[in-house]
Amino acid sequence: MRWPTGTASFQADGGGRTPAPVRRQWRQTVRSGAMSLLAALLLGAPLLSACRRAPSTDTKGVARLARITTLIEADISSVEQLTSELAEATVESYAKAATTLKAVRPEHYAFAPNGVYYRKVQDGAPTVFVSGYMPIDAELKRVTWFTEAINPALVKVTRANLAVVQSYYNERRSLNRIYPPFDTLAQYEPKMNIPEFNFYYLADAKHNPARKVVWVNAPYVDPAGRGWMVSCIAPVYVKDRLEGVVGLDVTVQRLTERHIPPDGASLLVGPGGVIVSAGEKALRLLNMPLLSEHRYAESVKSDQYQSDDFNLLKARTASVRSAAEEILKKGSRRASFVVGDTQAVILAQPLPALGWSAWSITAEQP
Repeated sequence: MRWPTGTASFQADGGGRTPAPVRRQWRQTVRSGAMSLLAALLLGAPLLSACRRAPSTDTKGVARLARITTLIEADISSVEQLTSELAEATVESYAKAATTLKAVRPEHYAFAPNGVYYRKVQDGAPTVFVSGYMPIDAELKRVTWFTEAINPALVKVTRANLAVVQSYYNERRSLNRIYPPFDTLAQYEPKMNIPEFNFYYLADAKHNPARKVVWVNAPYVDPAGRGWMVSCIAPVYVKDRLEGVVGLDVTVQRLTERHIPPDGASLLVGPGGVIVSAGEKALRLLNMPLLSEHRYAESVKSDQYQSDDFNLLKARTASVRSAAEEILKKGSRRASFVVGDTQAVILAQPLPALGWSAWSITAEQP
């Protein structure tokens, strides 16, 4: 930061006050220094760099990043807490199974012609789908019935945060209880092995020995039909055995609607450089293809992730790839690139809980 120079900066005028031009210069300098310090703190720059005036292109980007990261981090914290609550409610359902079973109406359940066991009554309650991958014996039916006890928790956590589009419990024998309800017989594949999907196995003992709430942070295609998805999941252990996994889903579309201005130059970047969500302006500046919703031509049978077309480390423009490497591989918080006649600056801020980063792009003025 450069302070006013000259003797007038330190000497009072005849009335005992600093001259007006010097006071104005002093206020402008302090304001400039404050913005530089804010940029340095948000972008993780060393304190020494705060004493230099930030480029004018950084100011808007810093403010934009601050808004986006604050809102997303609030959603992350809320969703993680709700996932933990759902896991606790599910563990409790096993403890009070005998009481729940007294009120269950088994006639509300039936076998479909394809061997799937499901809840046939449509009354707004969570949908139940038992794929038949494992034998649907008396014990599995019993678990299907007494997990009705978590229905209120499924409804509550889905409605508690606008980022959440659905919640569920996946039992180890491919029982799925999910809210809001939908036609699972039409959407799901019979004999689907649910533990083979990332929203189950990433919470198992091998991938999550700490038994904590974790994120499926690479966008994948939702088998339930909601398109590109990320999930917050948690294991359910009963007597030290993994009985299943609970989860709350957040769609990429919902993230975009909540946090990325449609005409803004902002984006969320996931593991390995894959674009999670982005405004159209950002994609145009980066010379990247527009994101689109997944079209379901058939049932989802395994994990499906975004193609390399949306990976910034494999972008078709060399300077974009170079900027992405600077941020994603070297840990920089600021990088520049050129596409055609446009030179632009990227400011980045990590979102550690998700392993993502938020980017703001500003085209430099000629």
